[in-house]
Amino acid sequence: MELCAELGVEGSVNVDMIHADGVYHVLEINPRIGGATTLSIAASGLDTFAALLDILSGAWPTRIGRAPAERFAIECLTANPTPALLSELRARIDLVTCHDLIIDGHDHGGTLTFTVTPGDERRTVKELTELCARTGFIPAPMLDKIRHLLDVTGTHA
Repeated sequence: MELCAELGVEGSVNVDMIHADGVYHVLEINPRIGGATTLSIAASGLDTFAALLDILSGAWPTRIGRAPAERFAIECLTANPTPALLSELRARIDLVTCHDLIIDGHDHGGTLTFTVTPGDERRTVKELTELCARTGFIPAPMLDKIRHLLDVTGTHA
């Protein structure tokens, strides 16, 4: 937080660093998060932003917190999420984020990130299938890929 405050940065940033000669060197700071940051946080359970602050302050790795989670993190494109859909998703699955995907000012639908704890694959697929049947918010080919990925029976049905 001190680095951001000192630079006058508010919101998410992407910091590229290297470790050389026993010291972390900042290569660049961009006014956005990296493309895979949310997915990495969801999969690992380790808050990348808190870790970066710990690295910069010299507290890394002593304040890591908890061990990395054992879970899947899945990200896919969706139709534009509505507040009602977001509310239902939160009630049905372990929703990390679902938001509009705007690139160069053009709306490309939405992007959905969720996690699945091992043992909860079937329930998650059931919840997504039921919600998609009613709303169509995930295209059928994408839902099939999610089913295949989370198929613990090996049948890929």
